[in-house]
Amino acid sequence: MTKKSTSFQRKVSPFERLYLSGMNVVPPLTIQIFVEGTGTISIEHLRNASKKAAESCPGSRLIYSNGDGSNGTWKDSGQAPPVREVVRGNFNGFNFDSLSPLRDRLDPIAGPTCEILLIQGDPGTLVFRAFHGVMDGKGTLAWIEQVFRALRQEDLKAHSGTKMESELLDERGVKTYRSLKLNAPFPFRLNTGTIQETDSFFWKRRVIRGTQPALAAKIISVISRFSIHSSIRVMVPVDLRRHEPSLNSTANLSLPLILDIQSGEPWEDIHQTLIQNLSKNQELAWDGSEWFLSKLPLKWVESLTRAGIRLQNHRSRYLASAMVSHLGRVDLKAFSFDGFSAQTIYSLPVHSGFIPFSIVAVECPEQVEITLSSSQGNGLEAEANELLDRIGEACASPAIILSSAFNGATRNFSKQQTATEIFERQVAQSPQAIALIWKTTNSQSPETMTYLELNRQADLIANLLRTQGVGPGIKIGILANRTARTIAGILGIWKAGAAYLPLDPQNPDSRLAWMLEDAEVPICLAQGPESSRLASFFAGGVIDLETMDSQTNHSGLSSSGVGSDLAYVIYTSGSTGRPKGVQIEHHSLVNYAVWAIDTYRLNPETRFPLFTSLAFDLSATALFLPLLCGGSLELFPDALNHVMLRQILEDEKINALKLTPTHLDLIRRFNLKPVGIRVIVVGGEQLKGTVAAETQKRFGPQCRIINEYGPTEATVGCIIHEYNFNQDDTFSPVPIGKPAANMSAYLLNSELNLVQPGEVGELYLAGAGLARGYINREDLNEQKFIYLKNGERAYRTGDLARVLDSGELEFLGRADHQIKIRGYLVEPEEVE
Repeated sequence: MTKKSTSFQRKVSPFERLYLSGMNVVPPLTIQIFVEGTGTISIEHLRNASKKAAESCPGSRLIYSNGDGSNGTWKDSGQAPPVREVVRGNFNGFNFDSLSPLRDRLDPIAGPTCEILLIQGDPGTLVFRAFHGVMDGKGTLAWIEQVFRALRQEDLKAHSGTKMESELLDERGVKTYRSLKLNAPFPFRLNTGTIQETDSFFWKRRVIRGTQPALAAKIISVISRFSIHSSIRVMVPVDLRRHEPSLNSTANLSLPLILDIQSGEPWEDIHQTLIQNLSKNQELAWDGSEWFLSKLPLKWVESLTRAGIRLQNHRSRYLASAMVSHLGRVDLKAFSFDGFSAQTIYSLPVHSGFIPFSIVAVECPEQVEITLSSSQGNGLEAEANELLDRIGEACASPAIILSSAFNGATRNFSKQQTATEIFERQVAQSPQAIALIWKTTNSQSPETMTYLELNRQADLIANLLRTQGVGPGIKIGILANRTARTIAGILGIWKAGAAYLPLDPQNPDSRLAWMLEDAEVPICLAQGPESSRLASFFAGGVIDLETMDSQTNHSGLSSSGVGSDLAYVIYTSGSTGRPKGVQIEHHSLVNYAVWAIDTYRLNPETRFPLFTSLAFDLSATALFLPLLCGGSLELFPDALNHVMLRQILEDEKINALKLTPTHLDLIRRFNLKPVGIRVIVVGGEQLKGTVAAETQKRFGPQCRIINEYGPTEATVGCIIHEYNFNQDDTFSPVPIGKPAANMSAYLLNSELNLVQPGEVGELYLAGAGLARGYINREDLNEQKFIYLKNGERAYRTGDLARVLDSGELEFLGRADHQIKIRGYLVEPEEVE
């Protein structure tokens, strides 16, 4: 073990000086490496290990001094990197915005330049942070390994080398110069982003199962195809320690390869180019500007840095289009100790001042970690997500990915838009159009409500909720039948920024009480008698929708919120007897609605009847699609019976239906004669060919029959097939078809590998429709919402399916014990 010595120092290299010049100009120039694992970590043990590791890695204690030469000197502060304990909050390894310390700057002058964050929890997480001026990625990994050696009480290895990269170049007689000009194009397709001089940037992470040869080349190839430009420039940092393996140093010892890549260039060609460049030591080259800037006062360099960033943002031309770093393979045992087992390691990219976005890859034994950083901008986060999805696809094994024919791989929609905004747009376009229709026992003619009136009712409820502190993240219960006030209540909850939790009045009090408690609902909207019913088991506030004064003064208000806000929570059956609350975000509902309105050919003439329980997500089609396309919604508050069904089908103004195959069979048995129906969306159960054929005959050739498949966890419907009476086999189940826009389907075996065409596999769904997850069910979230080998987050449906020769999916039943009863998913354990 190397003894502590505060006499350690080394010169600041020209490259490190550039980091110093940008420390107050761009976001924190900090390397941040995460070690996630299972077990507990004592903060005192970690502090002791940090002190011991700093003795063998004095580079972790350095601070900057400008008193020795033009470039300055890194001097040993004698202070080991501090350890800070961070509140975990809702951090899950993907939501980095919930950890504000990640954006803290490390001060190279006052210190410290390195620190450790401890995020306690299961799994436990450590974050090792180093100012990029004192360490590169490999150097940081070396320091981290020494901390874990200290935690294991092993002998430490000295990492006290003082050689700069410029000295290494001089020793090898490097005379090659390269000119790096600000002429590389912005890679994202929107081309609206700029590199900020503030902390306005984001990180995104993906996990790809398995190992990946030629990983950097595959990533670069995807970026080139993703860009709208004919060519891009990519920087690939190379560890110079490969030229001198005995060089045990944590300093910045990396220089980039500069690659000009043509759009769509195959990864095999890019990989060959990388190998050729490395074999020729092409990374060993000076940039003349670095040498020039190293001779100027630091303040001057900082001013030139600011000017350069402003120039590149004005011209939309940059030093490089992207930075792609590969930290190599890691051995998780080196980052474990007794009581803590590392499960994965990943690094957040440093958001550079002259490069639009950066990607860092780390290869773990069973998975590849990929993280991306870029500036905030109009739509850039959505494009970053799509880019990561495509990288995942490129790294996946050959796959059957069934995608919507409407858009190829994707269909453009705003992930920031809420369903409330779409409704308000309809109000503005046609305020006097009829939104709601219902019949009362006291009148022969139906009652109606215009879009403007409905919006005002929603505003009234929203204002009332806001005065009671309701806002984003809060869930509001609604216990009511299908009435105009109920619809206004749902919209009012949205306008207040909250999510609604539909409660079926037919459910027993015990189930309702459990859901309200589980979802932490503070307020319930209720209908008349249900208000007094709630008092027996609900301690929160209750607003009676029937007694509200609709004439109360209220100001029209603009809805607030973003696409990632919750829209609703629906409780479905639970495998352990506990219902599970599925959380659906607005952008998922918007994706479904925009696609379905187009696919089902809905318009302002569309009229849906609403007669199914709001607590069943099958109702969302009839509830939301007409209100988001300017159509109308006819309300049937009472339980469905044959008289009501006849009324629905023989009303010539109703022209669209959403129902289950059980309803279709009832129509046949009651010999009902429908009139004027243009489209039937069938969901909730397997649609038999005989039922579909009978339905087509009964409703007529002008009626389109859409078989829509979709679990609640994938937002209403995500795979469809339009029934064709002349082509579909009458005696076979009707196929469920192909995925909706921005959705993908995978048929996998128990090892999460794709089955062969024609073989039966379990159906996994991925894409924009996926739920946020279950409320308070992390165990179930880990089982059901997983990351596939291509890095995509997917939902494990538990349904079995196969691909037909037509390329469509056929549903073959459940892989578990769940059963369907009249469209409702039921698990025997819950009944027990």
